[in-house]
Order: sequence, then structure tokens, then C-alpha cells
Amino acid sequence: MDLKEYFRTIRETASSIETKFVIVVSKQTPDGGKAGGRTEVPRELAAKLIVDGMAELATKEQTEEFYQQQLQDKESADEQASRNRLQVAILSEADLRNWREPGKPDRK
Repeated sequence: MDLKEYFRTIRETASSIETKFVIVVSKQTPDGGKAGGRTEVPRELAAKLIVDGMAELATKEQTEEFYQQQLQDKESADEQASRNRLQVAILSEADLRNWREPGKPDRK
């Protein structure tokens, strides 16, 4: 394939992709590429990967699964970050006494 044809094919493929970003699924390649990996990429890169035979567009179901997994991963990371956050409270002596012995009145 000559270069003009190659880049024309990439442009045509990119123009057929409706959204700015898409999910592609990798294919197994002779240079060690593994099949089944999903990634969100810009439409121009997706077109190049498709033309080069390195990936294909994800199906609607695969796309939904990808975004669902991304959402779960983000929630998990947010939860872990909140657990790792150090929380500090400054208490007066009276507050500390009331916290330790809630039934006793405050002595001033």
C-alpha cells in the first residue's frame, strides 16, 4: 500500500467513527500484542490502529462493560483514598473530658 492510500484509508476510517473518543479492543499481533485489551482513544488513533490491524472497535456491550469497570475502579480508588486520609480534630480539655466521661458534668 502506498502512503497516500494508507493515509486516505485512515482518514476515511476516522470519518466513519461518530464520537470523538472510542473504545478499541486490541488484537493479537506478531510483535507481541495481546488480544482483548480495551482502551479509550481518540478517533484518529482508533482509525490508525484499525487500519494497521492492531485493534477493532468495541461492541456496544464491550463499551458499556469498559465504562462500568472504570466507574467501579474509580469508586474503589476514592474509597481507598478516604481511608488513607489523616483526620485531625482539636478538642478543648472540657470537650475531651465530656468525650471520655459523657455522664459527668463539666467542671470549670
